[in-house]
Amino acid sequence: MSRRLMIALALIALPALAYAGLWLLASSQRGPLSGETTHDFGVVRLTTPDVEVQHRYRLTNRTSEPVTIRAIKPECGCVKTERTAITIAPGEIGELPITVHPPIGPKTVLIHLDLGSLGTQSLKMIVEGQPDSRLTAVQPAGLLQPGVRVEIPLQADIYLSDDEPPSPAVACARPITSQFSGWKLKFRPSNFKIAPVQWEGVLTVEQTSESQADGTLTVTVTGLPPATVSMDSTPDTQPEIPSATAPADR
Repeated sequence: MSRRLMIALALIALPALAYAGLWLLASSQRGPLSGETTHDFGVVRLTTPDVEVQHRYRLTNRTSEPVTIRAIKPECGCVKTERTAITIAPGEIGELPITVHPPIGPKTVLIHLDLGSLGTQSLKMIVEGQPDSRLTAVQPAGLLQPGVRVEIPLQADIYLSDDEPPSPAVACARPITSQFSGWKLKFRPSNFKIAPVQWEGVLTVEQTSESQADGTLTVTVTGLPPATVSMDSTPDTQPEIPSATAPADR
């Protein structure tokens, strides 16, 4: 078979395979239970590592016999469901609660319902987890005291943009001066929607006179949550900045 003929056959077969896949997906969502078989959570802000969202599928038994959901099998570990069997009487509505720990980026998950002799019916869940950009200020190795310059490593992790962040501002109850080295690009991912662009810089601060006020510094960068460091204590180990690796999908 010539190479040109093989390419022509492949071009014909690919659309057919894609159509077959869509038909199978649609068929799997058909069954004795009607109602909302697809739910889209939309964009969920991942403000903390343990963000979760909940939903209840409301399913109607449109047959003349009871329908028992014997098992619920999500295709992704990010979806949690109740493991007990659920029986829905004819014409009645059953509720299937799910809890989702959104992964980073868009995600579509099928949730397969084992209906015993009635076969399998599937529900679909769509979600897009969007992390929040953040500013990290590493605990410095020195104390804030008059005449001593202390360096504070900073890192800005920014999603959805590769623009350089603004220079930081510093606030402290003690009288201080500060100087910023400027941002340097540390890491640029291929897709900054699912992994952050990382910038790093060094903030140098110095206390200008004696003061017994609180030595906590608040560092702010426009568009990012503020970061704080205590200048009255030093870390037990060498300071570390988060590594420049892309978050793993769950």
